[in-house]
Amino acid sequence: MQAFAGADDAARYSAGHGERALLVWQNGRLHMERYRSGGFRGRTENVYSITKSLCALGTFTAISRNVLKLDEPVSLTLTEWQR
Repeated sequence: MQAFAGADDAARYSAGHGERALLVWQNGRLHMERYRSGGFRGRTENVYSITKSLCALGTFTAISRNVLKLDEPVSLTLTEWQR
């Protein structure tokens, strides 16, 4: 896989901070995928504090793709949340 500029820096940082898995996506394409310290594809990891940041990224991606509107109730999109 051809990594994008900065991927080597990200990989070095990740390796030095307890990495188990590193996946680098850009423009819908996987550029880097590696596993260490017992990590493997399909293994579920507890990601703790990054969860809020990932939810925010997903929310704003959905807004930019007109899947959600910032001022609409979430239950209009996630119908399971309707009562």
